[in-house]
Amino acid sequence: MEKENLPLILGSASSERLVLLKSIGIIPDEVISVDLDETERKKEKAYHYCKRVAQEKFFAVAKIIKSKKSILITSDTTAVASGKLLHKTYDDKILREYFKLISGKRHKVISAVCCGIVENNEVESIRTKVVESTVSVKKMHDIEIEAFIASKEGLGKAGGYTLKGLMACNVKQINGSFYSILGLPLYETSQLLNSLGYKR
Repeated sequence: MEKENLPLILGSASSERLVLLKSIGIIPDEVISVDLDETERKKEKAYHYCKRVAQEKFFAVAKIIKSKKSILITSDTTAVASGKLLHKTYDDKILREYFKLISGKRHKVISAVCCGIVENNEVESIRTKVVESTVSVKKMHDIEIEAFIASKEGLGKAGGYTLKGLMACNVKQINGSFYSILGLPLYETSQLLNSLGYKR
């Protein structure tokens, strides 16, 4: 029996994730964002933090979906260096601290994606994948760090940077998922959607 093609909801305020989905032919029927307290818990590891936040977004968005039945995607991305979570920031001082942690070293970027079915604002099913990648950054001179901060490219980005633009000149190597580092692991997202019967 052929599965019904349900409307697709993206639960994210990130325009980057919308662009990434569109690049593989997936266009959500609606984008819904929620404000959550994303404060990390005491001694919470980056993997568990990222997974928890993505799932909390899923359940929060599920409560306000207007469609009777739909497929929902939520995700979260964070970076971790020297045991410290590098959250999104709009503070130049914090960005400088981030670059001291990642300059000349390797750090991890973790993305969690949740896909599932929501019916009458109740979660019928939820499936989660967590992807870990490693990014190696060259030793950056102060002038390079200041130029990047001045560009404003890293504001509001996990880890304080995006792989697009100026930062691309400073990344030596990536082990893992390039798209996950941008904010959404496309392979894993596509596989989850396929498992739910979603059709492009």
